Amino acid sequence: KQWYQRRVRGERVYDIICSSGVFFLSPSHPGVETIVELCKYVKRGGSIMILTKKEYLGKPFVEWERVNELLRKNMLEEVERIYLPGYRKPFDHEDDRLSMAAILHYKVVE
Repeated sequence: KQWYQRRVRGERVYDIICSSGVFFLSPSHPGVETIVELCKYVKRGGSIMILTKKEYLGKPFVEWERVNELLRKNMLEEVERIYLPGYRKPFDHEDDRLSMAAILHYKVVE
C-alpha cells in the first residue's frame, strides 16, 4: 500500500491497463466511471483494454455519457470495438447462445 501511495497514485505510470470480466455485469461491478479514473494512471498514448460480454454494454445502469464526454474533450480516443463469439460458455437461461464478447480499446490522449 505504501508503494502504491508513493509511486502510483496520481502518476501516469502504465503503458496499458487490461481488464477481463470486471466491468458492467451489475450495478455493483465497476462501471464507466472507473474508465475515467483509469485514465489518470495510463501514460499519454497508452491504452485501456476492456474485455466483457457484449450484452453487458447495454445494461441500463451503464453511464456511457461519462466516456462520451472524454471522447468529446479529446482526452480519450476509441481505437476499436470488436465483437467475437465465445466470451464464455453460455448459461442455459441466456438468449445469447454465441456468448458474444466485446473488446473495447481506448487510447489515452490527455
